[in-house]
Amino acid sequence: MADDVVEAMIRKFGSHFPFLEYSWHGGEPTMAGIDFYRRALAAQTAFYGDDTSRYRNNIQTNGIGFDDEWMDFVRAGKIALGLSHDGPASVGTRVSRSGKPIADKVEGTIDRLIERHDFHPGVLCVVTRANARDPDGLYSYFKAQRVGALSLLPHLGAEPELRLTPDLYGSFFTRMFDLWMDDPDGQIERLGPFDHVMAKILGLPRSICSWDAGCFRDLLSIEPDGGVYLCSAFQGDDHRLGNILTDSVADILDSPNLHAARAAQEKALAECEGCDVLDVCSGGCREASFFSFGEIGRRDPHCEGRRILVKHVAGRLLDKARHFSQGEV
Repeated sequence: MADDVVEAMIRKFGSHFPFLEYSWHGGEPTMAGIDFYRRALAAQTAFYGDDTSRYRNNIQTNGIGFDDEWMDFVRAGKIALGLSHDGPASVGTRVSRSGKPIADKVEGTIDRLIERHDFHPGVLCVVTRANARDPDGLYSYFKAQRVGALSLLPHLGAEPELRLTPDLYGSFFTRMFDLWMDDPDGQIERLGPFDHVMAKILGLPRSICSWDAGCFRDLLSIEPDGGVYLCSAFQGDDHRLGNILTDSVADILDSPNLHAARAAQEKALAECEGCDVLDVCSGGCREASFFSFGEIGRRDPHCEGRRILVKHVAGRLLDKARHFSQGEV
């Protein structure tokens, strides 16, 4: 991404929205080099001045090549850091350019961050049919890795052999929730999406796009050429909203493609009418629908699995409330 794209993004969107989170991801973001991010943060400072309450940054990386210089930089810049790690090499799907599993290298990065910097990173784990078969083993693995937080994201890509069936989704996520809830150590402080699901059940204002129907409301993806898209998952002319270098934010937000996507979102939600967990599920993820059915106006393919999870979490929370009301801890 060229500097003029970064500067236009910060200036135009920063002038339009009261708060922005800049999520640097896609491919491997550290390949842009640390100097790219130094210039990006300098551009933010030039625009926002000392008012850091209006924005924040996060970087999602596989951690390979993330050395002490990078760690010092993200700490000085107060950048949230997340590592992408799908579990041990025996079940992980991430590979290097040469096709070799990278799990061992990511494990080394985690050890280095903890031992040298006393930093227990949060991890984003993509859940596939491979690592979902043994939730107990996966939970124990990440505990042994000493991660501070864990986010579980079902595989949503074009590879059908990796996608979870609704039954596997339900059994995996309910078991992981129970393991986390019943863990006396509390080492993994946050485990997503359960923190978001519980917040939705309790009526608290915390959620993520796939649980809040927010993908065409709260999120935009900026490509290196300045192209603006609905989401990093949706590319091509049908999903292009404009270009940050040449278009105003008002025109981008009034794009016919954005209006069409929102109409498709409503069509998908109509399929969910009458569902007893819709207030929590919010109709699911449009990326999952797109890769499973070729269109975004369809119900989430994990629908029944999500329903199983929501009912299970709600039941556990109700049991906890009963115990507290009876004076039990």
